[in-house]
Amino acid sequence: MSRLAAVLLILPLPIAAEPASSAAADDARPAEAAPARPAAESAPTLESLLERAFAHEDALARQDRGGTVVVTTRTENLDRHGRVTGWEERAKRYVNGGNAGDILAWAKDGREMTEKERREAEREFEDEDRFDLDSPFRPEVRAKYRFRLLSPTGRTARIAFEPVGRPHSRLNVGTAEIEPASGAPVRIALRPSELPFYVKKLDAVVEYGAATPAGAAPSRMVVDAVGGLLFYKRTVRSTTTWSDRRWPSAALPR
Repeated sequence: MSRLAAVLLILPLPIAAEPASSAAADDARPAEAAPARPAAESAPTLESLLERAFAHEDALARQDRGGTVVVTTRTENLDRHGRVTGWEERAKRYVNGGNAGDILAWAKDGREMTEKERREAEREFEDEDRFDLDSPFRPEVRAKYRFRLLSPTGRTARIAFEPVGRPHSRLNVGTAEIEPASGAPVRIALRPSELPFYVKKLDAVVEYGAATPAGAAPSRMVVDAVGGLLFYKRTVRSTTTWSDRRWPSAALPR
């Protein structure tokens, strides 16, 4: 036997590797990358929210130009226990968002008011015009307000507002809850930044529950007020609703 053959006989024979089990094979494969998670949306900024809120209010203004709406206000006098002692209700169709329009009905304690009573009550409505319980996002007043973001996340974003300059009865302080994507208000709570001496309290909440082609519009406002002179004190709650909106076709968004 040759020396080479002897060496081959004493060398250990190679052991054939067993086929890897399926589990081991799976472990040997490179791990697949986990699907990427979508990046969390960043919270909206005050600037972006105001831009949408202003655009929404502008769209409502364009839509209402030349249109009409029925505004019904029910005012209840309350005693110190909160019980209703008397009430008055007026329905008026306003034109183009102004004060002009036709009174559709005006009742007091279940009966139609006389002409004399209407004239006296009209003076009270004119007195209430000293206050402007409306959105701070409207084009004609937005520059008079300072805005601050309270909570940017959630179903609604909360924005505080107050006058830029001195307080005034026609400028308000409060908070607005708006829908972040559209900028449409959901609810605005406000009160005049300044009250005359005979008004002790005037708090209002405006709800935007009316669906219109331009987006959500005011549907209901509740006002709680306390006032009086000397020993006479009056507590009032008024509820205003907007209904039967009509618009010229040219004013509707396209």
